[in-house]
Amino acid sequence: MGLWKAPKMGRGLAYFLSENADGAWAWSVCDEDGLTVAEGHAASHAAAMAAIEQVMRTQSAAA
Repeated sequence: MGLWKAPKMGRGLAYFLSENADGAWAWSVCDEDGLTVAEGHAASHAAAMAAIEQVMRTQSAAA
């Protein structure tokens, strides 16, 4: 179990990803002010990353 923070991506966005004790993944995307713009859970690391990437694309396109 751990928490990993990636460097800022896209337009002032960062993501946080952690694996829970049961093997599921929790994730969130924050803006440069630290406000959560999206969050969720996924059964696998790959699914969590796909969700994060989708949010990043959507947020960047909206900016």
